[in-house]
Amino acid sequence: MFVIVEAPTGVVYQNQCGGYACVQYEQEGYLVPLYGTDLDEGMNEIFVGELKGSRLSEAAEA
Repeated sequence: MFVIVEAPTGVVYQNQCGGYACVQYEQEGYLVPLYGTDLDEGMNEIFVGELKGSRLSEAAEA
């Protein structure tokens, strides 16, 4: 897992998101790797719990 820290680096990272919408997001900055176990579960707690999104497993079933 990685985090992009916004900064004027001249390097722009782009990612395809949005499921079937195929949205392209981009951000200039530093790409910082995150190391640890169960990072996906922690991200689900933020995005599903706090931000009221859906789990990846639920999106795959749709």
